[in-house]
Amino acid sequence: MRFALAILLTGQITTATGATRQLTTVKDVVALSSDEAAKRHPVRLRGVVTFSNEEKRTLFIQDATAGVFVDCGRPFPSAESGSLVEVIGYSDGWRYKSIVGLVSLT
Repeated sequence: MRFALAILLTGQITTATGATRQLTTVKDVVALSSDEAAKRHPVRLRGVVTFSNEEKRTLFIQDATAGVFVDCGRPFPSAESGSLVEVIGYSDGWRYKSIVGLVSLT
């Protein structure tokens, strides 16, 4: 929880490698190779929830540039399709795609 609080207070995530390049559009996230995304770049996105599945702990969000899968983990945030949200998290590589690992959703 300290990790999430630090992000909310500073507005940035520092990765294990010390990188602080913050990705602010979905296009930025999905343009990363899976290997680059696995470096856990900080992500701060505003978009609309287009799909939400609590059982599978997943969301998809869409901004003006593209759509992306968000891995929510537990506890699952309250977010219904059509909701405008801010996602704070990190890039992650999953199979051959770039995704977002969720830290907080407002």
